[in-house]
Amino acid sequence: MKKTRILLAALLLLSMLITQAPAFAGSPGETVSTPTTGLHEDRIFNIGHAIQKLNNLILLKGQVFSFNDLVGPRNKASGFRHIEDERGKAIFGGGVSQIAATMDIALRAYGNDINFLERHTYGNEFQDNYLPSGKNAVRVEYSTGKNYAFTNNFNNIKITLWLADNQLNCAIKVWNMGPQPDDQSAPALDRSVFGSLESFDPASGIAVFKPYEILEGETARNYLMNELGYDEEDVEILYSGMDIYEHIIKPLNYAPIKVNVDQVNWILQYQPSGELGPSLEGIPSNGADFRALYKNNPDKLLTSYTYFIDVDYNGKPGLIKQEYPAHGDYHK
Repeated sequence: MKKTRILLAALLLLSMLITQAPAFAGSPGETVSTPTTGLHEDRIFNIGHAIQKLNNLILLKGQVFSFNDLVGPRNKASGFRHIEDERGKAIFGGGVSQIAATMDIALRAYGNDINFLERHTYGNEFQDNYLPSGKNAVRVEYSTGKNYAFTNNFNNIKITLWLADNQLNCAIKVWNMGPQPDDQSAPALDRSVFGSLESFDPASGIAVFKPYEILEGETARNYLMNELGYDEEDVEILYSGMDIYEHIIKPLNYAPIKVNVDQVNWILQYQPSGELGPSLEGIPSNGADFRALYKNNPDKLLTSYTYFIDVDYNGKPGLIKQEYPAHGDYHK
């Protein structure tokens, strides 16, 4: 009888471990998931808030991914909520490490093509249950400098993250400049828009922009509260952490805008050498200037907050203006 109880207990423990184990990617591109069942609503909020900064990220071959640089500081001013840890200490942004851990599972399927530059784990300090142990529970902390960073040596990839069915899901797939499956239902561009530069392929000369609109006043507040789930306090925290060049943006239901950089006119904030122009009016530029700037300082193009894409009556871009410089380059 005693042996039977021991066997039943062992089987129960094994069953618990199996149900808690995430879906490890057997091959590149497979979706992996970690559970969010039972998490406090503020932890779920923090995960969702950080996902907005990472979802649909295009990482070209040779580019570096830095979790802390992309997500930024986890504090009240950045819109994160605080949770209490096991010692009762308030920690802002608690929960975001689960995103890095879930990404890490998906990236392992790519083997040596992913060169990890910085990676920390909780080890024996791990007290959550979204992974079986702390051995692979990636730890990211902005305040202490613990980062999750890697170089993508595989191919152009797209990182997709989403919350659904009590799961944090991640899919990391090969991305190319051709039509994407979700592009087919999106309408073609029919007006001038703002957008962000998502990627540039020097070989083809194609730059890809994600279109969005800039919201202000009550329109911005209504969007944050009614569509993104912010409350009044969340909105005030978000606004308090924004600087003069940051905006509330709403993605538009257009297909990605693909532009041959040699076939449009440019107004850039930077010279080809990477030096900042004399004023916010920008510098009239051409495709060669764009290419030179991308070669010397790609971050001066890819991290720009806003581009204005002026299109003609046929929806064809003719002028693209880099409205604002990269974060921190102008201080007023």
